Amino acid sequence: MALTKARNRMIEGAPANVRDFGAVGDGVADDTAAFNAAIATTKQVYIPNGDYALNAVQLTSDVTMVGENNVRTRLIPTADGVTIFEVAASAATLRLSNFRVSEQSSSGGVKNNCVFFNQVDKSYFISHPIFEDLIIDRGLSYAFKGSFIYAQWENCRFGHTGTAGDRFIPILARDDSGSPSAGHVFSICTLRNCWLYGGKTTGVEAEGLAMVNVNNGDVWAFDTCGFESTINTGAVYSQGTREMRFESCWFEACATNATLRGDSTGLSGHGALFTIDGCRFSNLAGPTSVVIQLDAASSATLSNSEMVLGAAGLVVQGGGGNVTEITQNTYDSVPSGFKNILDKNQWRRSGTFTASLSSSGPVPTIDAAFDTLSYTLQGDSCHVQGRIRVGAVPGSPSGNLIIVGLPFASSTAAETPDVEFSQIGYEGLGTAVGVGLVGVIEAASTGMFVKEQTTTTLTDTVATKIAVGTLLYINTTYKIG
Repeated sequence: MALTKARNRMIEGAPANVRDFGAVGDGVADDTAAFNAAIATTKQVYIPNGDYALNAVQLTSDVTMVGENNVRTRLIPTADGVTIFEVAASAATLRLSNFRVSEQSSSGGVKNNCVFFNQVDKSYFISHPIFEDLIIDRGLSYAFKGSFIYAQWENCRFGHTGTAGDRFIPILARDDSGSPSAGHVFSICTLRNCWLYGGKTTGVEAEGLAMVNVNNGDVWAFDTCGFESTINTGAVYSQGTREMRFESCWFEACATNATLRGDSTGLSGHGALFTIDGCRFSNLAGPTSVVIQLDAASSATLSNSEMVLGAAGLVVQGGGGNVTEITQNTYDSVPSGFKNILDKNQWRRSGTFTASLSSSGPVPTIDAAFDTLSYTLQGDSCHVQGRIRVGAVPGSPSGNLIIVGLPFASSTAAETPDVEFSQIGYEGLGTAVGVGLVGVIEAASTGMFVKEQTTTTLTDTVATKIAVGTLLYINTTYKIG
């Protein structure tokens, strides 16, 4: 009895092989109908090696498509401006795995302005999709455009091969429907072990300020991902997204349009929050590289991270939000815009500073061997202590005596123009004082007025009473601005 060839679809429970439904896989013939037929049969689809020309293959809930090899199983658009996979509105539990998406077949034939995965009506959610072991060439304009919730991208490479055209945007999570909703939140999405390379735009545009763009979300996590070599764009743009978490990520040459950017212009109206831990920002572009740019409603925390190989003029916080350093970070050189991190918002920091004197008349000087005071910054409180010794008293100083050079400016609170008052110990005054000496730090100041306390008031007479060798003992705490 003659044997007949068994097809994959004849085996109970086996995925539908697109070849069994007429797919040619030569990069020329349109294989869209074969793919749609395979999906309609079982929703479990297998794609053997080959080049498959496609145009808007329709994906619905529960579809799984797995390729034989993520280098030699290749999906390509049939023409310019084509979307390869399309979701009409909502879909759940999609899984796309182990193939390559390219703008050209192995025999050539480049297609322009194409999209790999597009959701037509983004007022609905694509929920719980898994995208894994994919290679997306950067000849495509967009890899993913949709409203994603509980989405996972794992072991994907964006921009690994191909030549970018006008733009290459790996992920655009944005509701661009006719009536977007403020409650439409793209939440709990994860990129793990992904590499994103060569993002590009034609300029500053709403669609594509970074390789990953999220509008109005809650918690996107990036775990051990790499972002590299953007062109006129950044790594991640968060528009009204409550938390973007980055752990053990690499950013290289991604600062053309702010490596990380957050603002509050999304539908939600709230700002973006970045949490950055154990990351490295390397080879940052240009003399004016913006690493983190925030508007006033956004914020970021930075822990255990490095910023290296940046040119002078490297910028953090190019917008006005808060950047807080939680634990130790390292920097090749202190960038501009780092005052919030290094000087104001650290939880605990200590160091020393060099003090000097000022007065209304000839200015006394401090002995260089006794001009250093210590400080400890805890939250928004700065404690200063130590002693200084007058080294020289030229002429006849008069009026105010001020110790200048405090490490941080004091608070500007309108209700407390004199934000700090403390006793000052002393030795070796040239003339006796009434009750003693006090220090007063006024609002928005880096100086401490040294005043004489009498039984009834404070007077600005200390400058006339100091002498060579006068010691002043400082022990004060004040609120910083």
